[in-house]
Amino acid sequence: MKKMGLFLALPAVFLLTALLSPGASASVPHRGPESEFEAYVTLFNQTNHVLTLKASHLDHGCWNVEPSSQIQPRTAVYWRSDSCGAFTGTEGWVSYTIDRSGGQGYAYAHWNLPYFGSNSFDGTAGGLFTMTVQGNNERHAQVNYTLKCVIPGC
Repeated sequence: MKKMGLFLALPAVFLLTALLSPGASASVPHRGPESEFEAYVTLFNQTNHVLTLKASHLDHGCWNVEPSSQIQPRTAVYWRSDSCGAFTGTEGWVSYTIDRSGGQGYAYAHWNLPYFGSNSFDGTAGGLFTMTVQGNNERHAQVNYTLKCVIPGC
């Protein structure tokens, strides 16, 4: 009888230990530094406008650091997505509206670190804005998006 009670109690102890261990999170799933693929994304807002998050989405992976809801003028923000499944990479996108742009300004950033194949990154901007992209082909990739105005002082 005592062996049966111990047999039933051990799984509960292991579950509680996992849930209460440092770094465990019930609200935001993430893999941490052991993720096979990690996208370290930085968006540099080199405009005089506030960017407001319209939408963000991951096709594959989990957020380790979620995109900021706003990006102030002349600042940069960072977010990170990680692989969190077997034989998957991480892929996602964010879309920001550009305040005080007459409804024409937007910034869109997309990254893809596939399990097989090469990394890809793209970004677009609308209105009087341009987006440049620089990224590498590493499993723990750094990608930089830079948003600028096409005319001085915008």
